[in-house]
Amino acid sequence: MKIAAPIYAAIFCILFFGINGVCQDEPVRGETNLVSINVAVADAEGKPVSGLSRDQFKVLDNNVGQEIEQFSTQGAGVTFGNVNDMHPTTSERTAAVLDGLR
Repeated sequence: MKIAAPIYAAIFCILFFGINGVCQDEPVRGETNLVSINVAVADAEGKPVSGLSRDQFKVLDNNVGQEIEQFSTQGAGVTFGNVNDMHPTTSERTAAVLDGLR
């Protein structure tokens, strides 16, 4: 056990401080001028309109036209989530909340 403690301490220091004693994972920062905009187009009856082309769209930023560098008619993925912060007071209330979430 006398040998194990220094080994554990060394492993902890390497994991905590890195090999050179400083954090190796510096953030990489950059600037981009590419902004992704997802749109859905519907007609007057609320039905989706398909078959639109890049030439049928105009993007303005503070009333200044912007170039559309990439255009795709593929559907964009959508993710939904539900977060519920429960503070149950009784088992019945907990069961009711969980049933409602299901």
